[in-house]
Amino acid sequence: MPAEGNLVQASWFGAFIVPPAKEPGMRIVQSWDLAVKDGQQNDYSVCVTAHVKRNAIYITDIYRARLDYP
Repeated sequence: MPAEGNLVQASWFGAFIVPPAKEPGMRIVQSWDLAVKDGQQNDYSVCVTAHVKRNAIYITDIYRARLDYP
């Protein structure tokens, strides 16, 4: 496997200091990957929040925690 990865390459990404201004048609999207236990040996639950503007995706927040679900 190449050092830069196989499916996703770091060169595809940029960085921003100020998130894009909200415009008509812009969407805010969240994606969750949930784990079900909060112990140190267990996986994290993660939420990625992104602003989608035309063909650009701006990741504006990432939440990561070990959460316990009843």
